Amino acid sequence: MSVDSTRRRQTVLPSSASVSKQRPEERWAASLMSAELGVPVAVHDDGRRESMYDLTIRYPGRSPGAGEVTSVTDGPSVALWKLINPPRERWCVPQLAGGWSVELAPTASAKLVKRRLPDILAKLESAGIREVRPRQRRDPLQLWDLGIRHLLQGATEFPGSIYPILDLPLEQSGGAVADHTNALPQWMSSWISDPIRADNLRKLAASGADERHLFVIFRGFSGAPFQVADALMRDEAQPPDVDPDLPPEITHLWAVSLWNMGHGFRWAPDTGWTRFDKFTAA
Repeated sequence: MSVDSTRRRQTVLPSSASVSKQRPEERWAASLMSAELGVPVAVHDDGRRESMYDLTIRYPGRSPGAGEVTSVTDGPSVALWKLINPPRERWCVPQLAGGWSVELAPTASAKLVKRRLPDILAKLESAGIREVRPRQRRDPLQLWDLGIRHLLQGATEFPGSIYPILDLPLEQSGGAVADHTNALPQWMSSWISDPIRADNLRKLAASGADERHLFVIFRGFSGAPFQVADALMRDEAQPPDVDPDLPPEITHLWAVSLWNMGHGFRWAPDTGWTRFDKFTAA
């Protein structure tokens, strides 16, 4: 076993403006698949009809393949992060000295935190208190109920500044990892079988294609165990050596993260798992 630290850097996803209803994720997946397979891969779902599968793989001399693009994401955590960290904005409260780091549970309500936290921090500054680790009991400020897990004031060049961060569970943010990457297919097999993925499976089945690819993108707040995310973040990680347990609707599987490190992995029934470079088509 080896120990790896939490990695926070992310996104290699292209940010070019969309000229239709096509998602950037679909165009990115198509470019990566095309580079790896050596054939054109085009976006098939143009939004003109309901329930269209996402991608068409254009093989010369044989019938095309179908692809669906989906993502592993912890919806509540992403929503909370967007609310408390709007793009290109810094949270500053004029009546505060600022420099506050605020660790929040993923279940915290962003609206409640934004409404009540400034007054709480003002009381702490007036009392000269620079750090608080609330507990469920003996919490007169009701910080725990707000989802606040740690407050720490440090030096800052931006008066009134507040820096929220998510306090992710240990199994998602770091810890010991195995030398192999078999946690990836083992976890994905269970994740794919969740009924919430039924729409992806239905579209692939309805395509009538012999090859039906599921392209899975792991986002920054994926909710996946750290061993799973680590397999897609480590530059030296090798492909898994166990096959995924896939439903009949899926014949090929792809996995890649938005972190600006690591590689993607793809599985095919004839070759097993192989590694691909996720930057070649970015």
